[in-house]
Amino acid sequence: MPDKKYTRWATSLIGGGDGALDSYDGTLLQDEEMALTNVLGDKFYTHILNATSGAVASPPEVIAPVLNAGLKRWILQSVHTKIDGIDLNGGTDIGAALADTDLILVDDGGAGTNRKATLSRLLTYMQDNLVISILLTLLATASSNVYAPTMITTSLTVTVS
Repeated sequence: MPDKKYTRWATSLIGGGDGALDSYDGTLLQDEEMALTNVLGDKFYTHILNATSGAVASPPEVIAPVLNAGLKRWILQSVHTKIDGIDLNGGTDIGAALADTDLILVDDGGAGTNRKATLSRLLTYMQDNLVISILLTLLATASSNVYAPTMITTSLTVTVS
């Protein structure tokens, strides 16, 4: 029967102290174990242990246990930025056309509660408000032209896609 593999949890990547990913004793770690590190602030890291790596430690990409590391290294798999820690100015351009399923960040109610939304929601919002704005403009134009003795007929078709 194979040894049981664990998912390890950490609150910091390095430092060797309580809660640090590198504080796990290498003799207790097995190849392909997963580590999830929820760093206070804005990042969440996923690492997989490679028991034969021997790579030079280079956090956050490669982390070696402080005790009994041998060749064992935590290898970075993914980094997730918590929604409250997003830096839009530091991001890269999408480099492609936008799609209905792309996500945008919304401050729900303007009170600091960040949420995600699809661009299709933005399209619906724009369509609803565009139609109302056009109707109000047409009504204002028609009412300002009432003095003219001729009949005013306005027809407008708006298609937003």
